[in-house]
Amino acid sequence: MRENSISIWGDSIGKCIMFDADRNRHVICRDSYETCLKQKGMEIKNYAVMGCTAPKGETLMTDERMRRGGLAVIEFGGNDSDLDWKAVCDDPDREMYPAKVSIPDFKSALRHMIDRARQADMRPMLVTPLPVMAERYLNWISRGLDKQRILRYLGNAEYIYRWQERYDIAVREIAAETGVETFDIRTRFLLEKHLEDAMSLDGIHPSAKGHQIIKDAVLRQLALA
Repeated sequence: MRENSISIWGDSIGKCIMFDADRNRHVICRDSYETCLKQKGMEIKNYAVMGCTAPKGETLMTDERMRRGGLAVIEFGGNDSDLDWKAVCDDPDREMYPAKVSIPDFKSALRHMIDRARQADMRPMLVTPLPVMAERYLNWISRGLDKQRILRYLGNAEYIYRWQERYDIAVREIAAETGVETFDIRTRFLLEKHLEDAMSLDGIHPSAKGHQIIKDAVLRQLALA
């Protein structure tokens, strides 16, 4: 493998997004794992897209983007697990709403991306999704909506965490099934005694401290620390 060649397919986590409370908008973290790896002489091609799902990511693995002998990092799950919160608010008494991408379709997309990477003589690596800070995320998605109606559907805010956790389990199952290396950033975040400091106010993106955690974990994973 070309140790200095890394290509990333993922969502806003892979894209190094954080929420800047002072500017009240999402921004790219300047002191991120990507910046650090480039400073160490790594060739980084980042195809991650904010809001991207695994099936969409699969379509972004085009022939011209495959770099033989490199590392193919595959990071999805957060957006795949998301619900249509406007629909939930409109009819909170519905028994079940589907995720943006079902678990079977999510797993299928991961398998296809792994196969695609291997066919291109790349080494695939799956990334576990970050944990959701349920109460923060509930407040975030309730902007402009009725929070109490959304809670009526959920039962409690922690249901958001449990619902999303299934996608973490799916990533681990596919990794075990295919023998793919896993970058378990989720466990690293869960070990934080003050997880709230590592997450942005939206409850789903890392804060500046969270991006520092990711950067340190990436360097250890790649034996660059």
